[in-house]
Amino acid sequence: MRYVDFLSFNLFQVKLFLKLAETLSFTKAAELCGVTQSAMSRNIKSLEDALGIQLFIRSTNKVSLTPAGRSIYSDWKNFYQYMEEAVYKGARIQEGKMDQLQIGMSAAINIMPELHPLLREFKETHPQIELTISRTDDNRSEKMLNSGEVDIVFQYVAPEASLQGIEKEILTLSPMVIYMLKSNPLSQKEDLSIDDLKSQNIVVYSTDAALSHAEFSRNFFEEKHISPRMKTVFHELGDIVSNLQEDDEIALSGRYHPERFNPLYAAREIGEPRYELCILVRKDDSDDSPAMKFFRFISQRKEDMFLTQ
Repeated sequence: MRYVDFLSFNLFQVKLFLKLAETLSFTKAAELCGVTQSAMSRNIKSLEDALGIQLFIRSTNKVSLTPAGRSIYSDWKNFYQYMEEAVYKGARIQEGKMDQLQIGMSAAINIMPELHPLLREFKETHPQIELTISRTDDNRSEKMLNSGEVDIVFQYVAPEASLQGIEKEILTLSPMVIYMLKSNPLSQKEDLSIDDLKSQNIVVYSTDAALSHAEFSRNFFEEKHISPRMKTVFHELGDIVSNLQEDDEIALSGRYHPERFNPLYAAREIGEPRYELCILVRKDDSDDSPAMKFFRFISQRKEDMFLTQ
């Protein structure tokens, strides 16, 4: 692998390269970047020397990218934009013109169709707050909140769960839902009974949580006097539906499983027990923090969010 001394060139030279790659004119690129043509030429040559790669083919009246230059331009154009936006965003945050709100969304749910209209409304009323959404592991959400990795979390919470230093608001109650392949004969039935499920293999996932999904599923069926046949996958709760492979397999989850819109699967509500879909925030966040503003906003609008249910 070629050794590149990344200290031998700078981001400004990257900017000059990108502009020259887009215009293919030293004169125009220099003008757009506010430098002289000789400075443009000198910096491009210096960049090529540092990389050990010829970026452009120069002739008397024409400039063109080399194949290597085209490849680097394709990769660097987004890199430079991300770097520039990151610096500008950091400056706005330091100047107090923008606040950052990191939202964690459980990997086991998909509520974006319900949440998205409220995200847009919140942004309209709080344009200075930058919202970022990332997927979170339910087993680490409490730790992530308390450590500041995220400011808000959306996830299912067991009614008996004890959350240390965290305030929760129940957004809606989700019934137990059976997911299956559409090729499963049970998918033709609108209303499933417990007896219908006796012949099915149950797909669960393995976890070290206090009450694993396997235990939860086993308890559910044993309460109905059914000895379930379990098929364990070592992934996440969000993966159980994706691991349905046979026409006699089902998975238990809530209404908002990530695969709920996938046309391969059918979903049927089976009744109790019910999941609590919650929004979580740190209790010690100040009332005027972005997290508390968002928490109160969602809490007040939760009926609008799930109006159709």
